[in-house]
Amino acid sequence: MPWQSVAANHLSPGTRIRVTDCGPGVPGTICARVKAAVWRVDDLCSIGCDAARHLDLYIGEQIRGAIEDEEFYFVTKAATIRAEPPRALR
Repeated sequence: MPWQSVAANHLSPGTRIRVTDCGPGVPGTICARVKAAVWRVDDLCSIGCDAARHLDLYIGEQIRGAIEDEEFYFVTKAATIRAEPPRALR
């Protein structure tokens, strides 16, 4: 789901993520939207995900030829997150 789904190989499915800092170079309006969203790990990452700290945040379908041209596309190596483990089933 756009603005909710996260792909990660090192966190359990259902883990909730809050981005607390986008890192340098991310425009303020984009960072504000990313930080306002409530993300949840629901997929494994398949491309470029060797680093244990890699997350892919799904923001919607790609509508241009190159994903780098999308308004909300960014790469950062200095973002911070808060992760909440999945809740146990009752």
